[in-house]
Parts: sequence; structure tokens; C-alpha cells
Amino acid sequence: MQVPGRAASTGQRRRDVAANGAIFFAARTLIIFVIYESNWGNRMRRPVSVAPPKGKLGVLTPGLGAVSTTFMAGVELVRRGHAVPVGSLTQLGTIRLGKRTDGRTPKIKDFVQLAKLDDIVFGGWDVFSDDAYQAAAKAGVLEAKDLD
Repeated sequence: MQVPGRAASTGQRRRDVAANGAIFFAARTLIIFVIYESNWGNRMRRPVSVAPPKGKLGVLTPGLGAVSTTFMAGVELVRRGHAVPVGSLTQLGTIRLGKRTDGRTPKIKDFVQLAKLDDIVFGGWDVFSDDAYQAAAKAGVLEAKDLD
């Protein structure tokens, strides 16, 4: 504690700064918690209904590099029946209902109403002027037969 008329030591100043920082952090955390609880905290306590998908689902990708163009090409190959959606939680993943011994594990896409792959449209932007096809061809991740 600072004594009036005396300069605080360096150690004392550091302890004061640390204490003030801890008080500020605790107050900020409390405020965030109160805001969360009053606005969103009770949402899981009420039943939620999810509206069925309507129309198209737009997916925008920032950048048209190897990752985004491979994603786009993979979805297109699955749509055409030329590939299996390996790694897609929504297409191949399952959800367990009840106990493990009940054996109720439907695919997520059959349990939750999701947009169909045919309803997905892609868009994207990049600093380079290549379109998605040109970017995928330059990246060299996919074979030419998968891009056509």
C-alpha cells in the first residue's frame, strides 16, 4: 500500500499493477458471464426447433487456392456420383440415439434436416484473377479428369 508522501518501490508498483489487472479481469469476466446468462445462457434449456432448409445454400470461400478448390471439386464429384464424401461429417457421420446398446445410430444427414448437396452453390474471391477452375489446375492437387 502506498504511504502518503513516500514514493512506492518498484516491487510495490508491480504488485499494484498486478492487483489492478486481476481486479479488472475478474470484473470483465463477471460482466461477460452476466451478459451471456441473460441473453444466451438459457437457450439450451428450452426446446429448439430447426426450420427445414429452403432454397440454395451459398458457400463463400476467401481465397481460391488448393484447399477451397479441392473442397468445391469434391462436392461436385460427390454430386455426380464419382466420389464418396470421405471426411464429411454431415454426409457419412452418424449420431448415437439412446444407449450404446440400443444400436440406434442413423446418419446425421438422415436425422437432421440439412441442405442437399445439389442445393449448394459456391462463390469465392482471391487477390489473383484466376477463376476456381484455373486456380485448381494451377494448384495441381487434383487430376485433370476430376476438374472436367
